[in-house]
Amino acid sequence: AARRAWLAERHGLALPEEFRRAFAGMSLSEAVAESRIAKATLSRVLNGLRRATDDSALWVLRRLEDREGPGGKMP
Repeated sequence: AARRAWLAERHGLALPEEFRRAFAGMSLSEAVAESRIAKATLSRVLNGLRRATDDSALWVLRRLEDREGPGGKMP
Protein backbone atom coordinates (compact mmCIF):
# COMPACT_ATOMS: atom_id res chain seq x y z
CA ALA A 1 0.00 0.00 0.00
CA ALA A 2 2.86 2.38 0.79
CA ARG A 3 4.44 1.76 -2.61
CA ARG A 4 1.13 2.40 -4.42
CA ALA A 5 0.71 5.63 -2.42
CA TRP A 6 4.21 6.72 -3.44
CA LEU A 7 3.52 5.84 -7.08
CA ALA A 8 0.21 7.72 -6.97
CA GLU A 9 1.98 10.79 -5.57
CA ARG A 10 4.59 10.60 -8.31
CA HIS A 11 2.43 9.61 -11.30
CA GLY A 12 -1.17 10.42 -10.36
CA LEU A 13 -4.09 8.03 -10.17
CA ALA A 14 -2.90 5.92 -13.12
CA LEU A 15 0.62 4.69 -13.74
CA PRO A 16 2.46 5.04 -17.05
CA GLU A 17 2.13 1.25 -17.52
CA GLU A 18 -1.65 1.58 -17.20
CA PHE A 19 -1.66 4.34 -19.82
CA ARG A 20 0.39 2.10 -22.14
CA ARG A 21 -2.05 -0.81 -21.64
CA ALA A 22 -5.05 1.46 -22.26
CA PHE A 23 -3.59 2.62 -25.57
CA ALA A 24 -2.13 -0.72 -26.69
CA GLY A 25 -2.30 -1.12 -30.44
CA MET A 26 -2.93 2.59 -31.04
CA SER A 27 -0.62 5.19 -32.49
CA LEU A 28 0.09 8.31 -30.46
CA SER A 29 -2.18 10.29 -32.80
CA GLU A 30 -5.02 7.80 -32.30
CA ALA A 31 -4.54 7.89 -28.53
CA VAL A 32 -4.66 11.69 -28.55
CA ALA A 33 -7.84 11.70 -30.66
CA GLU A 34 -9.51 9.10 -28.45
CA SER A 35 -8.53 10.56 -25.07
CA ARG A 36 -8.40 14.27 -25.95
CA ILE A 37 -5.17 14.54 -23.94
CA ALA A 38 -2.62 16.89 -25.54
CA LYS A 39 0.01 15.01 -27.55
CA ALA A 40 2.99 16.41 -25.62
CA THR A 41 1.30 15.74 -22.29
CA LEU A 42 0.38 12.19 -23.21
CA SER A 43 3.91 11.47 -24.41
CA ARG A 44 5.37 12.76 -21.14
CA VAL A 45 2.88 10.76 -19.05
CA LEU A 46 3.60 7.57 -21.02
CA ASN A 47 7.31 8.05 -20.36
CA GLY A 48 6.84 8.79 -16.66
CA LEU A 49 8.08 12.36 -17.00
CA ARG A 50 4.84 14.06 -16.03
CA ARG A 51 2.10 13.32 -13.52
CA ALA A 52 -1.26 12.44 -15.04
CA THR A 53 -4.18 14.68 -14.23
CA ASP A 54 -6.97 13.05 -12.26
CA ASP A 55 -9.38 13.43 -15.19
CA SER A 56 -7.07 11.73 -17.68
CA ALA A 57 -6.14 9.01 -15.19
CA LEU A 58 -9.79 8.24 -14.46
CA TRP A 59 -10.49 8.09 -18.20
CA VAL A 60 -7.63 5.58 -18.62
CA LEU A 61 -8.76 3.46 -15.68
CA ARG A 62 -12.33 3.33 -17.02
CA ARG A 63 -11.01 2.34 -20.45
CA LEU A 64 -8.92 -0.44 -18.90
CA GLU A 65 -11.92 -1.68 -16.95
CA ASP A 66 -14.01 -1.73 -20.14
CA ARG A 67 -11.28 -3.56 -22.07
CA GLU A 68 -9.90 -5.87 -19.38
CA GLY A 69 -12.71 -6.21 -16.88
CA PRO A 70 -12.72 -5.15 -13.24
CA GLY A 71 -9.88 -7.51 -12.32
CA GLY A 72 -7.19 -6.04 -14.53
CA LYS A 73 -5.30 -7.91 -17.24
CA MET A 74 -6.75 -8.83 -20.60
CA PRO A 75 -7.91 -12.44 -20.94
